[in-house]
Amino acid sequence: MLKNNIEDGSRLLQKDNEDMLEIMVAQKVKELLTYFEKHTNSNKLPLPMNDTDLDIRLQQEVKTVDILYQEAFEEFSSYKGYSEGSNKLLRGMHSICGQRRQENVEAFTREVKVPLSTAKQLIILSAEKYDTVFSVTQFVSGDQFRH
Repeated sequence: MLKNNIEDGSRLLQKDNEDMLEIMVAQKVKELLTYFEKHTNSNKLPLPMNDTDLDIRLQQEVKTVDILYQEAFEEFSSYKGYSEGSNKLLRGMHSICGQRRQENVEAFTREVKVPLSTAKQLIILSAEKYDTVFSVTQFVSGDQFRH
């Protein structure tokens, strides 16, 4: 009977620990996602940026946040709540990385929209002078100035 009481008490304590860990992990995940968002926003990562450089910077921040999470809950790594929190954190960072990549594409679009529009207008306006694709290509590449 004493053995059963001890086992029951142990299970209750284990359940209480798991519940408390889930609460602590949820708070830490929220805190770390906010940290990640702040450290990858346009104030920290000036956009537009080369895709490779952006990916490197994002991966550095992912590693930093992952290390912070591991350090915070190292002694609880065998608990189910730890791995669930880790997965939730990684999904959240993956989502933020997707947003940052989309913001980078939008920043590139803003940068090249006017020059591309101007080039298109020049080609359209000068198309009547150059009646074939070859002559337009020569005009655009500057070959007409070499003669």
